[in-house]
Amino acid sequence: MSSLAPLRADILAGDLRCLYLGWLNCVGCRELDDEETEPPVPPGFDELNAPLRTLADFLRIDDFLLEAAAEASGPLDTRSDSIEELRSWIEALPSPEKTSLLYRLTQEPPMVVQRDMLRRFRQDHRPQPSRSEVPARTVGQLLEAADRRLQETRRLVAEKKAREDARRKEEAARARQKHLDALAKREAQAWEEIDALIATHQPKKYDEAVQLLRDLRDLAEREGRIDSALARLMVMRETHSNKPSLLRRLDDAKF
Repeated sequence: MSSLAPLRADILAGDLRCLYLGWLNCVGCRELDDEETEPPVPPGFDELNAPLRTLADFLRIDDFLLEAAAEASGPLDTRSDSIEELRSWIEALPSPEKTSLLYRLTQEPPMVVQRDMLRRFRQDHRPQPSRSEVPARTVGQLLEAADRRLQETRRLVAEKKAREDARRKEEAARARQKHLDALAKREAQAWEEIDALIATHQPKKYDEAVQLLRDLRDLAEREGRIDSALARLMVMRETHSNKPSLLRRLDDAKF
């Protein structure tokens, strides 16, 4: 809660972004009719400070809804107060109002009175955001805008994933071809290795033999010699027909 404490001072200083967040929370929770019109979006809503960001997270306001709302927000006025304008404004205050302010200084903390005076001064001297160029949106339109942002983000994520998948497949294909190129240089030796692995009668060695058979089959298919490779596999099955564990592995590999 300590991180939200500065929001009270912001409201008193005329920063209404905190209040708009409260209304936006009602939108996100579907507590308002779709036809209801949104209030004016405070300036600077596209650059929430840390307390406002904490409040938005606490209320669990969807980021896409925040972004959609910020589309109608003007820039935050960060100009510093002009000393000369402030002096002129105070001099122009009616005498009864000046007396009231002086009385308040004897009864209230000076910071409270100063904050109220500066808020009034800024309201009088800083331009208010114009609503003429940005028509007021309905709750339904705001939700639709947030959903469009969500769908666009999903599309971009899907496209990125598709590109990454394609890249990985291309890399895997190149690596596979490189592996088969190396195998082609020792193909005869590979068939001998298979016989040696099977001769061990060890299940793990059977797995190694089957994997090597897969490589040899792919190599033969690539080079247009798949029939001869399959014929050699059939001979191997007949030779080792008394090894059910090996035959089961060959069946699983569709040999």
